[in-house]
Amino acid sequence: GAQVAKALASCCELRSGLVSVKSMYRLGRVVVLKLGNGSHGGDDFRWVFQNPNFSTKSTSSNVVGDYLVASLGFSEEEAIVTSSQVRTFKSPENPASIIRFFRESGLDKAQIKKIVYDTPKILSCDLEKVVKPRMKVLQDLGLSGSDLAIAICANRQIWKRSLNCHLMPMFQCLKTVLSDKTVSKALMQSTFLTHPSAMGNLPSIVALLQDHGFSNDKIEELMLEKPRLFIMDPKRVHDILVKVENKLQIPRDSPRFCGGFHALMSMSEKTVESKIETYKSFG
Repeated sequence: GAQVAKALASCCELRSGLVSVKSMYRLGRVVVLKLGNGSHGGDDFRWVFQNPNFSTKSTSSNVVGDYLVASLGFSEEEAIVTSSQVRTFKSPENPASIIRFFRESGLDKAQIKKIVYDTPKILSCDLEKVVKPRMKVLQDLGLSGSDLAIAICANRQIWKRSLNCHLMPMFQCLKTVLSDKTVSKALMQSTFLTHPSAMGNLPSIVALLQDHGFSNDKIEELMLEKPRLFIMDPKRVHDILVKVENKLQIPRDSPRFCGGFHALMSMSEKTVESKIETYKSFG
């Protein structure tokens, strides 16, 4: 009782009367308060203190796991799997701040749970230096709500990619030929934009396609239908474009050029040669 009172007194929100305690969870060594927050609606879950009556042998993954059960409705099994992939914490304050930020960004409980379950290591990220800047990049593309959650889950490596050396230059390159809406769709459909090869290969591939007569609309179509094209070796892409012209004898200004490129891109070298020989046999 005295320890709970002391913990409650340490919460400035409670002292100021901005929140009310709805219920208290005693989970392992952790006491978690379910708070009603009048400032932006909804419930907030706050780690208060570690219960000294439980064995000190409990690991910090238990602390985070218990918090996930209380705050996001994880099952015990889900919490064990998720917390085992997160670095150790003395308390769930860092995970709590990230979950709170997601909630304040308009994501609901189910969406946050999916993000955390699919990408547990996000709970170890620095909120100010890593999570917030990358979330802003996604939101600036027009992503929000369920679309934002889908894009985050599809691009788990976004938290590892450099903001200034990978993400921002890549998006700036794409915006020269594509709308924000198309870039957002591509993020939701594929992981290629956060692939390690994307930043090195994508600008060269876009330039190659433009040099061979592909309009922005055609590049947009490829981005959505063949996203892995943009992480291929640019030399391989160049070779395919040359074969469309030289071996299929389709000029780059022909309406059939894009179709020829589509066809060759999805075939192995052996299949391409076989098809060409077949076409030649028909004269």
